[in-house]
Amino acid sequence: MAGVIVRMNEGDSAVDRGAAALHAETGFPIVLESQMTGKNELLAGCDDLVIHAHGSTTKLGRKTAVELAKMLSDSGLTGPVKIMLMACKGGMTGAPFALELKVALVQGHKIMAAVAGAKGILTRNRSTGEWGVKTGGGKVPLDESSMYATTCSF
Repeated sequence: MAGVIVRMNEGDSAVDRGAAALHAETGFPIVLESQMTGKNELLAGCDDLVIHAHGSTTKLGRKTAVELAKMLSDSGLTGPVKIMLMACKGGMTGAPFALELKVALVQGHKIMAAVAGAKGILTRNRSTGEWGVKTGGGKVPLDESSMYATTCSF
């Protein structure tokens, strides 16, 4: 199993720290968004993909789900792949960004994917290193209950 972290919002110190922490936790190599022009051999064999960026209910790293799916496909992602959106609000609203990305990958690029995104504001405690999600009910740990996840049949 090969894993990769795609780090977006280049130059943003919060995303820099988060990507470095994810690398330390997972051992996955980091691929910068600027390195996603053309084929990237790390994405071609990727089973687990972590995308770290600032997010909203409609964009992740300033890209719509359709734009992000195209960037991933053009960079060599083939699937099947499990994608974790380490960004705020990727699992919120009636049509979560996580679901929109899965649909864009499957329908637009024929890439089988399962995508998960936070149901609130993603947080990381700098002293403990623990990830969490701020929801309407307060802060909760980053786990299956704080994430919206599409189905994974592979």
